Amino acid sequence: MQKWQDNPFSYKEVGCTREDPMPKGFHHDSRRIQLGCGEKIFLRGRSAIENWKMYDVGWIGLHSDEVPIKEGEISVTYLKLLGLHLTANPCRIIYTIDSTDDEVTRFGFAFGTVKDHPESGEERFVVEWFHHDDSVWYEVKAFSRPGHFLVWCGYPFARYLQRRFFRDTLEAVLASVNK
Repeated sequence: MQKWQDNPFSYKEVGCTREDPMPKGFHHDSRRIQLGCGEKIFLRGRSAIENWKMYDVGWIGLHSDEVPIKEGEISVTYLKLLGLHLTANPCRIIYTIDSTDDEVTRFGFAFGTVKDHPESGEERFVVEWFHHDDSVWYEVKAFSRPGHFLVWCGYPFARYLQRRFFRDTLEAVLASVNK
């Protein structure tokens, strides 16, 4: 992971998952699921994010799930596809979220692709505890576009994998919380 530490981001819209609208020229994705209610569920959701459980989906994973949720840290994902392990998908944590106000408590982070990643864009993972109704939600939000010629050529398949990841990450965090 040190290999990519100094690589620049592969897009200029760094940090745009913080606010809406997200940048033009990218596909936008956002999915959320209610994890349950109360502080105990929120703390389990927080732990799931801190321990990268959103990647416990079987076909995509991290080279190390011990990367701290800290601005500037590099994580590298791999993809298991047709018996192959496709690797070198480096991302850098752009910002973290750890806040509480009268309405909501939030925890999460966003990371963005750096040079050598086959796509270009950003993903945000956050768990939120809404105090007015005690509900706890997990959300993943992203914007992306191909960053490599081969991804452009197979973009319908790449979009299929992105949609599958969004579905699977919701299930993975929900399963982690309910253990």
